[in-house]
Amino acid sequence: MRSFGLVEEKLAEAEFFIDQISELKFGIFPAQCYLNAFISSARSVTFAIQASIGDIPDFDDWYKNIQNRFKKDEIAQWFLKCRNESIHIGIAHIKSGQEVGDEYKFYFHSIFDMDDEGPKEDVLTACRHHMKNLVDVVFECFDKFGFYIDC
Repeated sequence: MRSFGLVEEKLAEAEFFIDQISELKFGIFPAQCYLNAFISSARSVTFAIQASIGDIPDFDDWYKNIQNRFKKDEIAQWFLKCRNESIHIGIAHIKSGQEVGDEYKFYFHSIFDMDDEGPKEDVLTACRHHMKNLVDVVFECFDKFGFYIDC
């Protein structure tokens, strides 16, 4: 069994890239770079969970439930699609950005064509939604498998 610290590090890494997106005031290219890094880190959270506690009794059944939950979540499915397209094809998913009040928001679609593919939420809101899901899963790990994790 590997250290569960790997999971915590990947979660912190994903949070770091969300923070970077939130601090940008313009520039689709840097936002895309941070988004790709977030997507990769976020996906690595569940890989790290499997690598660190995948051999624990009852893990497989528990993890199937987690996978089913993510399959029902449109944002989680979008990020999986983005990761696969970014890694395997090179597609960039941020299409536009605009100043809204005192912040700059990035979008998965053109602000002129809301029928484009992707969540209607801005990129940062979608990232935070996905991050909350990941944090919830990590807390569930601690709740269900804490005895093994802390050994």
